[in-house]
Amino acid sequence: MSARGAAGPPRDGVAGPPRDGVAGPPREGPAGVPRGGSAGPPGDGPPGPPGSARRPHRPPVRRTWFLATREYRAYALREASSVVVGLFVLNLVIGLVSAHRGVDAFTRWVELQRSAPVVVLTVVALVMAVVHATTWFQATPAIIRVRRGRRQLHRGWVVLAHYVLLAAFAVVVVLWLGRP
Repeated sequence: MSARGAAGPPRDGVAGPPRDGVAGPPREGPAGVPRGGSAGPPGDGPPGPPGSARRPHRPPVRRTWFLATREYRAYALREASSVVVGLFVLNLVIGLVSAHRGVDAFTRWVELQRSAPVVVLTVVALVMAVVHATTWFQATPAIIRVRRGRRQLHRGWVVLAHYVLLAAFAVVVVLWLGRP
């Protein structure tokens, strides 16, 4: 017996105790793939070092990872806003279904819209839609790179263009809804 542990034949040219106290061929890794080899038949590829099929170390992620930076907080808020807006859209779809079912069902849905929880949902959805648009507009220059000749357009102009387009669209919708 050696000073390092149980005696056994060297494995893959490395002297020391056998794996888990058991001498023998290398164990299989995930999904039946032999550790250190390929998934195919013998001779299918060059065998790798023992342990090449192991997964890399991934440090644990804290539950509050999104509070670490301003960008992470904006991302988390944008994702949460989409859930609230999705609930509002679901409410509108229920309204469409009730309109399809008839006047009585639609009248009940309209009366439900006057209840406090639905009014709160509507106000929160409006706020969250603005938050979603604002955080998305701020992130857009990282996605869209506008070039003029050899120079790149400043990110402020890209954000401003989005706000101008949003305002123009809002004016068109208000004028369209305000028609007699």
